Amino acid sequence: MNPPAKRSRTRPQKRRFCSCPSLAIGLLFGLTGLLLPGCGESQPASETVFVVPDTGSPDEGVPDFADAGTPLEPEDTSAEKPPGVMPVFVKKQLEASNFDAQPMAVAYANDRKPWLAAGYNTHEIILWDPQEGTELQVMKGHTDFVEDLLFTPNNRFLYSAGWDGALIKWDPESGDLVRKWDSYHPGKIYTLAYSPQHNLLVTGGEDQTVLLLGTQTERSLGSLQGFGGHIADLAFHPSGKWLAVGSGDGVVTLWEFPKESKPRDGKFADSLKKIATINETQDESTHIESVAFSPDGRWLAFSNWNSNIYVWDLETSSMRTVLTGHTTIPFDLVFSHDSRHLISCDRNDGQLYLWKVNPFRKQNAFQFGDRSAFLVPSFRRMVLDSNGSELAISGGFWDVILCDVDRMMEIAYGEDSEG
Repeated sequence: MNPPAKRSRTRPQKRRFCSCPSLAIGLLFGLTGLLLPGCGESQPASETVFVVPDTGSPDEGVPDFADAGTPLEPEDTSAEKPPGVMPVFVKKQLEASNFDAQPMAVAYANDRKPWLAAGYNTHEIILWDPQEGTELQVMKGHTDFVEDLLFTPNNRFLYSAGWDGALIKWDPESGDLVRKWDSYHPGKIYTLAYSPQHNLLVTGGEDQTVLLLGTQTERSLGSLQGFGGHIADLAFHPSGKWLAVGSGDGVVTLWEFPKESKPRDGKFADSLKKIATINETQDESTHIESVAFSPDGRWLAFSNWNSNIYVWDLETSSMRTVLTGHTTIPFDLVFSHDSRHLISCDRNDGQLYLWKVNPFRKQNAFQFGDRSAFLVPSFRRMVLDSNGSELAISGGFWDVILCDVDRMMEIAYGEDSEG
């Protein structure tokens, strides 16, 4: 499938959005003299329920934000970047040839293929060459927002899921749709996760159910149920022995896989054992947003709508710390490949946070966009490439933002003169 030709065109004005609509409207009405009303690796023997107070602080002090931005060039009629401030470690912004496309999800192939897949609100998926910044394939098959993506370890297939409830299997090399499961979930699908140890794909969405699919046989292996809210995020432990499920009732559950290796039939889900239920606030309105295991297998981090990040110690089966500082929702989390840092992105404030791991502390935070002009990106998802050297972020000014991780670390630790 050939991608559409790249057109020369200025960015539509509607892309200069404000992530704080009430503030923007308030300013508008203020100018006309009107007022807006109201503005102003130990395993528990059995399932354990842990309740952690909604308080806590990192192990060490919180340093000031880094002045890591540099003004962009003044905009002219041919400019395709938004005005404002962008950190100097931003390498590139991938702008789709479809000017209405806003990236929702991102996924890197492994290092054998220079691919980055992005799913969009326009129901399409674009396969990018991130080094060249070019579109390789445009894949169409969804009928609503594409919410999550993942490559199989050998890059042979790409799976996508979206708000249409469909699960689609693609051949990324050709862009062909291999198989589509319509109404795979009876509602929106929000998250995918893959276990190479079990050749297993798990999905979750607004139906409050986790479905298991054997990727070799393409047969259903059953489901996990009994959650108190939508399934917001899923993550496998690096060993494949645990699955973390973050749900809309503010709870994270940890499920253990049997020592027997490969799933065989539709009752496989019944062999999974729920070994921990982590309820950090006892507040059902505090939705879980993201869950992530550290690559070394020691930590489970998760975030929720009360703007906190919680770090669970898997060796002691206890809460290690609560990281505070986000001004809105920490929408996604990712550990560095060496497990020494945690990266989080703010949903509505255009900030990227870098946290040091063990001892835990906020190492720095970086501002994207211009807060004074209410021109900040609304981040959604992040992913590291297979080398851990490049970070892709979706949702930023209608582009996929590519960041140099080494440069970001240098600035965060004050080792870069431009920071």
